Amino acid sequence: MKYHSLQFALRETQRIFASRRTWGVLAVISLIIGISGPFQTFEIFAPVPRTIYWTFVVVLTFATGVFFSSWVSGAIKTDGKPLALRLLLFGVAAGIPVALVVWIINITTFGLQVIQNINVPALSLYSILIAMGITMLFILFEEKKTGGKPAIILRLPVHMRGELISLSMQDHYVEVSTDKGEKLLLMRFGDAMGETAGVEGIRIHRSHWVALSGIEAVKKNNGKTIIRTTRGRELPVSRTYMPAVSRAGLLA
Repeated sequence: MKYHSLQFALRETQRIFASRRTWGVLAVISLIIGISGPFQTFEIFAPVPRTIYWTFVVVLTFATGVFFSSWVSGAIKTDGKPLALRLLLFGVAAGIPVALVVWIINITTFGLQVIQNINVPALSLYSILIAMGITMLFILFEEKKTGGKPAIILRLPVHMRGELISLSMQDHYVEVSTDKGEKLLLMRFGDAMGETAGVEGIRIHRSHWVALSGIEAVKKNNGKTIIRTTRGRELPVSRTYMPAVSRAGLLA
């Protein structure tokens, strides 16, 4: 497991659970399931214990699903892949741990004898299918909310998810610059550029990439070509990438 993928998953899980809307939705779902009492829990529990039981199930399985689907999103380049493939990857990644969590909750609640009454393959399949359904809604919601922003933007804290301006390599980190600030991410530069889909940009140096909309000016300084971004940063253009810069019409 790559560290930056784990970090991304933790950050996304914290972001989602920091939302009042998330807790509101989970509360409503827990209450509805707690009242209806599916899977024979209506007969097993009184109303209050039944609602408490389902609240634990809903919150813990949702947190597990969010974490593991976010981990897959950070570890595997899924941006731009068919929706069906993304649902399969996220559904399996979230569904299997969710099934394990459900199993653990039931063993804790009912004791080890519950193992004899659990159909593990069926539970895993149902969990995967449910996770795929939730993932589909989550993907559609995130894409609508981000307005088609590139995947690299989703790695940033919410308050920095603005318009992408530039990427710069710094040792093992990549500095991502948006119109709302800069942030260092632990990842490879090539992977970072691969997550800029949807933004027209150009690589100008082995350590720099810039969005065309983020270019404020192109100037010469002691015979060197410099690109100034809308954030006021001045990035050098190396000889290797000069032809590409010229083809993009950035040179006078």
